[in-house]
Amino acid sequence: MKNPLVSVIIPTHNRGQFLDDAIQSALNQSWPHSEIIVVDDGSTDDTRERVLAYGPPVRYLYQPNQGAGAARNTGIAHSRGEYIAFLDDDDIWLPQKLERQVGALVTDPDAVAYCLCAYVDQARNLLPEEPRRIIVNGDVLTRCPEECWVAPSAMMIPRSCIEKAGMFDPSLRACEDWDFCVRLVMAGYTFANIPEVLVHKRLHSTNLGGNLEECLENQFRVLEKLDRVIPPDQWSDENRIRTRSRILISNGVGRIVVGEWESGLGLVIEGLRLRPRLLEDPQFYMSISYGLRPLGYRGPGMGLSALEESLSMVRRMIAEICSRGDIITDPLRIRRAWATFHLVLSWLVGKEHRWDRSFAHLARAAAMDPTSIYRGMRSKLTRLRRAKVPNRSFVKQP
Repeated sequence: MKNPLVSVIIPTHNRGQFLDDAIQSALNQSWPHSEIIVVDDGSTDDTRERVLAYGPPVRYLYQPNQGAGAARNTGIAHSRGEYIAFLDDDDIWLPQKLERQVGALVTDPDAVAYCLCAYVDQARNLLPEEPRRIIVNGDVLTRCPEECWVAPSAMMIPRSCIEKAGMFDPSLRACEDWDFCVRLVMAGYTFANIPEVLVHKRLHSTNLGGNLEECLENQFRVLEKLDRVIPPDQWSDENRIRTRSRILISNGVGRIVVGEWESGLGLVIEGLRLRPRLLEDPQFYMSISYGLRPLGYRGPGMGLSALEESLSMVRRMIAEICSRGDIITDPLRIRRAWATFHLVLSWLVGKEHRWDRSFAHLARAAAMDPTSIYRGMRSKLTRLRRAKVPNRSFVKQP
């Protein structure tokens, strides 16, 4: 088809104050062949009036509240496009988003197109956190079950995906996008990345935090589904354990961020019991240090004061874990854990150009465990080698 129609599906629930920006960004696309469907998932605010004010360019559908996945399914059922693009009600597309992704899918009809996202605040000001630099292309079955790195607003799929992979699981109130992406991969679709920011994800009071218990419960429900459907030769027991550990640790860190120290630390400890060697892995400390910052402010360049705040929490976390005596008891391994922490602290402080403190922490790491520097370099090289594994090609953002 020369000019394929794209169905833009916007599920919404009580976010009328942000919805106009989302709809306007869909109307402002450089790709002219689209239909826009807003599915009102039981809103009680002025959503209906806002949508109907646009008239024929925008179709309005209403359903009782069932969740974002069910709302996307309703939109899909009423859509006509050869391609389907999802837009969350508080996100904003850049004008070339649809045009870039249509071009990718015309080139590769058996792919799912996705792009990078940047964070903005409630007033649409760009936040300092950089988009993820590691971008996955091609067959991603080895990685997709372990995490969902594709936001629905960043995706465009051929309609044939629905026929082969099915719709969103309406029973999932969270993580339905992760479940959907895994089923796309299982159905034989590859992922085609457009390595540029084409989506602004807005952060605000109603999408930060959320129901932490519900999120954790749904993540484990998805994991149970994966255990049943992915063959062991494509996803090993090691992968399953790593994913379960990651879920526990990331949810624990999320709880610590919102002030729930005890329950958050408990989840981190559960995750470490599955993979105690993480305490000797530099990447673990890097991820925790960045993860303890709010969304939109993570990664290099967060500033020394913010970095020190995160690292003080990591230091407290290690101290409590080591003092419990039920994860690591060997004095050598405890020294290694602390040495690895100081090694990472050296790297992070060095990124802020505090070289005196960076070298001091490096010397402390070497004094605690002379092998820590070697292990740190090996960890970095291992991550670089993964980029060369067949079917897991990585492309850096230009």
